[in-house]
Amino acid sequence: MSTRNRTPPLLEPYLRLPTPGSQLLLTGVLDSSPQWLVTRLLRSAFTPTEDSQPSEEQDVTVVLVSWMRDFEFWRSEARRGAGIDLARLAQQDKFVFVDGLTHLFPAPQQQTQPPPTQPSKTVHLKDSSISSTHSSLTSLLTTLSSSHPSRRIHLILDAPTLLLSTSSSPSASALSSLLLSLRSLVSTTTLVLEADFPFLAAALPDLQHKATPLEAAHAAFVVQQAHISTWVLSLRPLDTGKARDVSGVIRVSRGGAWDDDVEDEVKEQERKELEALYFVQNDGGVRVFERGEASVG
Repeated sequence: MSTRNRTPPLLEPYLRLPTPGSQLLLTGVLDSSPQWLVTRLLRSAFTPTEDSQPSEEQDVTVVLVSWMRDFEFWRSEARRGAGIDLARLAQQDKFVFVDGLTHLFPAPQQQTQPPPTQPSKTVHLKDSSISSTHSSLTSLLTTLSSSHPSRRIHLILDAPTLLLSTSSSPSASALSSLLLSLRSLVSTTTLVLEADFPFLAAALPDLQHKATPLEAAHAAFVVQQAHISTWVLSLRPLDTGKARDVSGVIRVSRGGAWDDDVEDEVKEQERKELEALYFVQNDGGVRVFERGEASVG
């Protein structure tokens, strides 16, 4: 595998599959998308590391539920940036894509473009209600567990907050309850959420304007998930604006569920909170480096 496909060394300890029962939270903003973190996490799930047992790393099914991006986007990004073939992995029942975008709001009938290519086992969400989403995903996860009882399931939820936007009465507690129920059916979970200021402003004190129900629900949900996640990886642009060789800043911090004892018990490589710069290259490669240091892959 080429060096551009590898996970940046600084982030390798954090982009492995989370400890069983735990949750990883990835956040980004409009100019700093965390999708490249997701593809590196996918790579770690399907590619054994030098110091691990191959069966330990590969005996897993990854279920990616995306409400904002279709399969073609993920297929292209995973191949270009991480060097993995999601279509092939889907044929091997190691990867399952749940499309929460293309069938949720059907396109007008006069559209003549051919439908995008997707794996034959792609699941489509056709209702944005919490209850319908719960039913569809619970059925899928239960079936996967029955088909491969000894295989771990890692669930990735990309932009589930869209369900708040489509509700007439958005509720952070209802969405949190949905996630809690789904987590009981899988080994580990990763959440990908938007953390732009307009979405989180309602969580800050002393605001001059009154937050809308959607703003309040989104902010509450993100804060709740940070409290129950083990690690939080957040992306943001440079405070000083754009730079030629820097795309933004990544901050790695412990979530509310981080536990010193658990970290010691699993004997993982020491993981510390950090803040570094990153650069997404045109070929899909990513470099991560600490401030004041030369960029390294």
